Amino acid sequence: MHDNFVVVAGDCKELQNGHSSARDWFMNIVMHANNPDLTAQLGRLPGGGGDTAQGFYIIGADGTYYGWDNSHYLPNVIKFIDKGLSDFHKRPPAHIEIADSQLSERFSASPDATTSVVRVFNRISPLPDGCDELNKSVGRDHLWIYADEVQQLLAASNSSAQFPLPKTLVGRLVRFHLIDNVRGEPDQWQPSDIKQADFSANLITTTAHAKRFHFAAKYGQEAADHQRGQTGQLEGTFDVLTDTGKVANFRAYGKAVAWGRSTWTPGEPKGKFALVTAMVSADDPTSQVVPPQFYWGNGDGYRNAGL
Repeated sequence: MHDNFVVVAGDCKELQNGHSSARDWFMNIVMHANNPDLTAQLGRLPGGGGDTAQGFYIIGADGTYYGWDNSHYLPNVIKFIDKGLSDFHKRPPAHIEIADSQLSERFSASPDATTSVVRVFNRISPLPDGCDELNKSVGRDHLWIYADEVQQLLAASNSSAQFPLPKTLVGRLVRFHLIDNVRGEPDQWQPSDIKQADFSANLITTTAHAKRFHFAAKYGQEAADHQRGQTGQLEGTFDVLTDTGKVANFRAYGKAVAWGRSTWTPGEPKGKFALVTAMVSADDPTSQVVPPQFYWGNGDGYRNAGL
Protein backbone atom coordinates (compact mmCIF):
# COMPACT_ATOMS: atom_id res chain seq x y z
CA MET A 1 0.00 0.00 0.00
CA HIS A 2 2.80 2.44 0.86
CA ASP A 3 4.81 1.68 -2.30
CA ASN A 4 2.09 1.48 -4.94
CA PHE A 5 -0.87 3.59 -3.83
CA VAL A 6 -1.78 7.05 -2.62
CA VAL A 7 -4.06 6.14 0.29
CA VAL A 8 -7.04 8.46 0.81
CA ALA A 9 -9.92 8.27 3.29
CA GLY A 10 -13.10 10.28 2.80
CA ASP A 11 -16.57 10.59 4.28
CA CYS A 12 -18.97 9.14 1.71
CA LYS A 13 -21.73 11.40 3.04
CA GLU A 14 -19.69 14.43 2.02
CA LEU A 15 -18.47 12.85 -1.20
CA GLN A 16 -22.02 11.95 -2.19
CA ASN A 17 -23.98 14.93 -0.92
CA GLY A 18 -21.51 17.79 -0.61
CA HIS A 19 -20.78 20.65 -2.99
CA SER A 20 -17.20 20.54 -4.22
CA SER A 21 -15.06 19.58 -7.18
CA ALA A 22 -13.95 16.51 -5.20
CA ARG A 23 -17.60 15.45 -4.92
CA ASP A 24 -18.16 15.99 -8.65
CA TRP A 25 -15.01 14.06 -9.53
CA PHE A 26 -15.82 11.14 -7.25
CA MET A 27 -19.52 10.73 -8.04
CA ASN A 28 -18.96 10.99 -11.79
CA ILE A 29 -16.68 7.96 -11.49
CA VAL A 30 -19.04 6.05 -9.20
CA MET A 31 -22.12 6.60 -11.34
CA HIS A 32 -20.33 5.50 -14.52
CA ALA A 33 -18.33 2.60 -13.09
CA ASN A 34 -20.51 -0.02 -14.82
CA ASN A 35 -20.06 -2.33 -11.84
CA PRO A 36 -23.23 -4.37 -11.17
CA ASP A 37 -22.38 -4.93 -7.50
CA LEU A 38 -21.75 -1.24 -6.91
CA THR A 39 -24.82 -0.07 -8.79
CA ALA A 40 -26.93 -2.54 -6.83
CA GLN A 41 -25.60 -1.03 -3.59
CA LEU A 42 -26.46 2.42 -4.91
CA GLY A 43 -30.01 1.24 -5.51
CA ARG A 44 -29.95 2.07 -9.22
CA LEU A 45 -30.89 -1.45 -10.34
CA PRO A 46 -34.13 -3.34 -9.70
CA GLY A 47 -33.92 -4.64 -6.17
CA GLY A 48 -30.94 -2.39 -5.39
CA GLY A 49 -29.89 -2.56 -1.79
CA GLY A 50 -29.24 0.99 -0.73
CA ASP A 51 -28.01 4.47 -1.53
CA THR A 52 -24.42 4.61 -0.30
CA ALA A 53 -21.19 4.79 -2.26
CA GLN A 54 -19.11 3.54 0.66
CA GLY A 55 -16.39 0.97 0.16
CA PHE A 56 -12.86 0.66 -1.20
CA TYR A 57 -12.00 2.17 -4.60
CA ILE A 58 -8.91 2.11 -6.80
CA ILE A 59 -8.99 5.14 -9.11
CA GLY A 60 -6.43 6.96 -11.24
CA ALA A 61 -6.00 10.71 -10.83
CA ASP A 62 -7.56 11.17 -14.28
CA GLY A 63 -10.68 9.29 -13.14
CA THR A 64 -9.84 5.88 -14.58
CA TYR A 65 -11.73 3.28 -12.56
CA TYR A 66 -9.88 0.12 -11.51
CA GLY A 67 -12.30 -1.47 -9.09
CA TRP A 68 -14.50 -1.32 -6.00
CA ASP A 69 -15.09 -3.63 -3.06
CA ASN A 70 -16.98 -3.32 0.22
CA SER A 71 -15.75 -6.42 2.02
CA HIS A 72 -14.39 -6.63 5.56
CA TYR A 73 -12.84 -10.04 4.81
CA LEU A 74 -9.08 -9.57 4.54
CA PRO A 75 -8.38 -12.16 1.75
CA ASN A 76 -11.04 -10.47 -0.40
CA VAL A 77 -9.51 -7.04 0.21
CA ILE A 78 -6.02 -8.27 -0.71
CA LYS A 79 -7.38 -9.90 -3.87
CA PHE A 80 -9.12 -6.63 -4.77
CA ILE A 81 -5.90 -4.64 -4.24
CA ASP A 82 -3.81 -7.06 -6.32
CA LYS A 83 -6.26 -7.00 -9.23
CA GLY A 84 -6.55 -3.21 -9.14
CA LEU A 85 -2.78 -2.79 -9.21
CA SER A 86 -2.50 -5.25 -12.10
CA ASP A 87 -5.18 -3.41 -14.08
CA PHE A 88 -3.46 -0.10 -13.32
CA HIS A 89 -0.24 -1.34 -14.92
CA LYS A 90 -2.12 -2.72 -17.94
CA ARG A 91 -3.85 0.62 -18.64
CA PRO A 92 -2.16 3.41 -16.71
CA PRO A 93 -4.01 6.71 -16.29
CA ALA A 94 -3.27 9.77 -18.38
CA HIS A 95 -1.10 12.49 -16.89
CA ILE A 96 -3.16 15.41 -15.67
CA GLU A 97 -2.53 18.71 -13.96
CA ILE A 98 -4.49 19.45 -10.79
CA ALA A 99 -5.12 23.14 -10.20
CA ASP A 100 -3.93 24.73 -6.98
CA SER A 101 -7.48 25.88 -6.32
CA GLN A 102 -8.62 22.25 -6.33
CA LEU A 103 -5.80 21.13 -4.05
CA SER A 104 -6.57 23.85 -1.53
CA GLU A 105 -10.35 23.48 -1.66
CA ARG A 106 -11.99 22.34 1.57
CA PHE A 107 -14.71 19.82 0.88
CA SER A 108 -15.37 18.51 4.39
CA ALA A 109 -17.60 19.90 7.10
CA SER A 110 -15.29 21.54 9.62
CA PRO A 111 -16.03 22.76 13.14
CA ASP A 112 -16.27 26.47 13.79
CA ALA A 113 -13.13 27.97 15.32
CA THR A 114 -14.95 28.29 18.65
CA THR A 115 -16.01 24.61 18.70
CA SER A 116 -14.08 22.11 20.84
CA VAL A 117 -13.43 18.63 19.44
CA VAL A 118 -13.23 15.44 21.49
CA ARG A 119 -12.29 12.09 19.99
CA VAL A 120 -14.53 9.21 21.08
CA PHE A 121 -13.54 5.53 21.09
CA ASN A 122 -15.89 2.60 21.76
CA ARG A 123 -14.96 -1.06 22.00
CA ILE A 124 -16.21 -4.33 23.41
CA SER A 125 -14.08 -5.45 26.34
CA PRO A 126 -13.75 -8.13 27.49
CA LEU A 127 -14.53 -9.83 24.20
CA PRO A 128 -16.97 -12.76 24.60
CA ASP A 129 -15.68 -16.15 23.47
CA GLY A 130 -16.67 -17.25 20.00
CA CYS A 131 -18.14 -13.93 18.82
CA ASP A 132 -17.80 -12.49 15.32
CA GLU A 133 -14.33 -11.13 14.44
CA LEU A 134 -15.78 -7.68 13.74
CA ASN A 135 -16.38 -7.27 17.48
CA LYS A 136 -12.61 -6.81 17.84
CA SER A 137 -12.93 -3.49 15.99
CA VAL A 138 -12.83 -0.02 17.54
CA GLY A 139 -15.62 2.51 16.99
CA ARG A 140 -14.26 6.03 16.38
CA ASP A 141 -16.02 9.38 16.19
CA HIS A 142 -15.67 13.08 17.03
CA LEU A 143 -17.80 14.92 19.58
CA TRP A 144 -18.32 18.65 19.01
CA ILE A 145 -18.81 20.89 22.07
CA TYR A 146 -20.14 24.31 21.14
CA ALA A 147 -19.14 27.70 22.53
CA ASP A 148 -22.52 28.50 24.08
CA GLU A 149 -22.36 25.22 26.02
CA VAL A 150 -18.96 26.18 27.41
CA GLN A 151 -20.41 29.53 28.49
CA GLN A 152 -23.25 27.71 30.24
CA LEU A 153 -20.68 25.64 32.12
CA LEU A 154 -18.76 28.72 33.22
CA ALA A 155 -21.90 30.51 34.35
CA ALA A 156 -23.13 27.50 36.32
CA SER A 157 -19.78 27.03 38.04
CA ASN A 158 -20.03 30.51 39.55
CA SER A 159 -23.26 29.82 41.38
CA SER A 160 -23.39 26.16 42.38
CA ALA A 161 -21.05 23.50 43.76
CA GLN A 162 -22.62 20.86 41.52
CA PHE A 163 -24.66 21.53 38.41
CA PRO A 164 -26.08 19.67 35.38
CA LEU A 165 -24.24 19.67 32.07
CA PRO A 166 -25.96 21.66 29.28
CA LYS A 167 -29.00 19.81 27.94
CA THR A 168 -27.84 19.96 24.33
CA LEU A 169 -24.46 18.45 25.22
CA VAL A 170 -26.10 15.68 27.25
CA GLY A 171 -28.51 14.94 24.41
CA ARG A 172 -25.64 14.79 21.93
CA LEU A 173 -23.71 12.36 24.11
CA VAL A 174 -26.52 9.93 24.89
CA ARG A 175 -28.07 9.95 21.39
CA PHE A 176 -25.00 9.96 19.14
CA HIS A 177 -21.81 9.03 20.98
CA LEU A 178 -22.56 6.60 23.82
CA ILE A 179 -23.43 3.93 21.30
CA ASP A 180 -22.25 0.59 19.92
CA ASN A 181 -20.53 1.61 16.68
CA VAL A 182 -17.94 -1.17 16.89
CA ARG A 183 -19.06 -3.25 13.88
CA GLY A 184 -20.28 -0.51 11.57
CA GLU A 185 -22.66 2.43 11.29
CA PRO A 186 -25.18 2.40 14.16
CA ASP A 187 -28.74 3.69 14.28
CA GLN A 188 -28.83 6.87 16.34
CA TRP A 189 -30.78 6.75 19.57
CA GLN A 190 -34.12 8.53 19.34
CA PRO A 191 -35.22 10.90 22.15
CA SER A 192 -37.85 8.35 23.19
CA ASP A 193 -35.11 5.71 23.58
CA ILE A 194 -33.36 7.66 26.36
CA LYS A 195 -34.37 6.19 29.72
CA GLN A 196 -31.76 7.91 31.89
CA ALA A 197 -29.39 10.83 31.31
CA ASP A 198 -28.03 12.16 34.60
CA PHE A 199 -24.91 14.26 33.90
CA SER A 200 -23.52 16.56 36.59
CA ALA A 201 -20.31 18.55 36.93
CA ASN A 202 -18.41 20.55 39.52
CA LEU A 203 -15.51 22.98 39.47
CA ILE A 204 -12.25 21.48 40.79
CA THR A 205 -9.62 24.21 40.43
CA THR A 206 -9.20 27.69 39.01
CA THR A 207 -5.92 29.15 37.73
CA ALA A 208 -4.99 32.20 35.67
CA HIS A 209 -5.12 30.08 32.54
CA ALA A 210 -8.01 27.65 33.02
CA LYS A 211 -10.84 26.25 35.05
CA ARG A 212 -10.83 22.49 35.59
CA PHE A 213 -14.08 20.55 35.90
CA HIS A 214 -15.01 17.04 36.95
CA PHE A 215 -18.15 15.35 35.63
CA ALA A 216 -19.96 12.08 36.20
CA ALA A 217 -22.90 10.47 34.45
CA LYS A 218 -25.36 7.61 34.52
CA TYR A 219 -27.29 6.86 31.37
CA GLY A 220 -29.52 4.28 29.73
CA GLN A 221 -31.08 3.78 26.31
CA GLU A 222 -33.51 1.17 24.99
CA ALA A 223 -35.26 0.88 21.63
CA ALA A 224 -39.04 0.67 21.53
CA ASP A 225 -38.95 -3.03 20.62
CA HIS A 226 -36.57 -3.76 23.59
CA GLN A 227 -34.20 -5.59 21.22
CA ARG A 228 -31.39 -3.03 21.58
CA GLY A 229 -30.19 -1.02 24.53
CA GLN A 230 -27.53 -0.24 27.10
CA THR A 231 -26.96 1.15 30.57
CA GLY A 232 -23.73 2.74 31.65
CA GLN A 233 -21.65 5.22 33.59
CA LEU A 234 -19.13 7.82 32.41
CA GLU A 235 -16.67 9.97 34.37
CA GLY A 236 -13.96 12.45 33.46
CA THR A 237 -12.29 15.85 33.70
CA PHE A 238 -11.72 18.76 31.35
CA ASP A 239 -10.35 22.30 31.31
CA VAL A 240 -11.90 25.48 29.95
CA LEU A 241 -9.07 27.74 28.77
CA THR A 242 -9.29 31.36 29.82
CA ASP A 243 -7.81 32.85 26.64
CA THR A 244 -9.85 30.87 24.08
CA GLY A 245 -12.94 29.76 25.99
CA LYS A 246 -12.46 26.28 24.52
CA VAL A 247 -12.39 22.86 26.15
CA ALA A 248 -8.96 21.23 26.48
CA ASN A 249 -7.41 18.24 28.25
CA PHE A 250 -10.71 16.37 28.09
CA ARG A 251 -10.31 12.87 29.51
CA ALA A 252 -13.18 10.50 30.22
CA TYR A 253 -13.78 6.78 30.57
CA GLY A 254 -16.99 4.83 30.83
CA LYS A 255 -18.39 1.32 31.08
CA ALA A 256 -21.74 0.09 29.83
CA VAL A 257 -23.70 -3.13 29.47
CA ALA A 258 -25.16 -3.31 25.97
CA TRP A 259 -27.32 -5.70 23.97
CA GLY A 260 -28.71 -6.02 20.47
CA ARG A 261 -27.72 -4.55 17.13
CA SER A 262 -28.45 -1.69 14.75
CA THR A 263 -29.49 -2.10 11.12
CA TRP A 264 -25.89 -2.05 9.88
CA THR A 265 -24.05 -3.55 12.87
CA PRO A 266 -24.76 -7.28 12.56
CA GLY A 267 -22.77 -9.99 14.30
CA GLU A 268 -23.17 -8.62 17.83
CA PRO A 269 -22.25 -10.90 20.75
CA LYS A 270 -25.08 -13.01 22.12
CA GLY A 271 -26.93 -11.62 25.10
CA LYS A 272 -25.48 -8.71 27.04
CA PHE A 273 -21.88 -7.58 26.56
CA ALA A 274 -19.49 -5.00 28.01
CA LEU A 275 -19.01 -1.79 26.00
CA VAL A 276 -16.29 0.64 27.10
CA THR A 277 -15.88 4.27 26.02
CA ALA A 278 -12.86 6.57 26.10
CA MET A 279 -12.85 10.27 25.22
CA VAL A 280 -9.85 12.57 24.70
CA SER A 281 -9.41 16.13 23.41
CA ALA A 282 -8.34 16.37 19.77
CA ASP A 283 -6.85 19.28 17.83
CA ASP A 284 -4.81 17.48 15.18
CA PRO A 285 -5.54 18.08 11.45
CA THR A 286 -7.74 14.98 11.15
CA SER A 287 -10.06 16.18 13.90
CA GLN A 288 -10.68 19.37 11.93
CA VAL A 289 -11.85 17.66 8.73
CA VAL A 290 -13.80 14.62 10.00
CA PRO A 291 -17.23 15.68 11.32
CA PRO A 292 -19.27 13.63 13.79
CA GLN A 293 -20.99 10.55 12.36
CA PHE A 294 -24.48 11.98 12.87
CA TYR A 295 -23.67 15.54 11.81
CA TRP A 296 -24.92 14.71 8.33
CA GLY A 297 -28.60 14.09 7.74
CA ASN A 298 -29.73 15.67 11.01
CA GLY A 299 -30.04 19.33 10.06
CA ASP A 300 -29.78 21.12 13.38
CA GLY A 301 -30.49 17.84 15.17
CA TYR A 302 -26.85 17.22 16.06
CA ARG A 303 -26.33 20.78 17.25
CA ASN A 304 -29.59 21.01 19.22
CA ALA A 305 -29.90 17.47 20.48
CA GLY A 306 -31.63 18.31 23.73
CA LEU A 307 -33.92 15.66 25.13
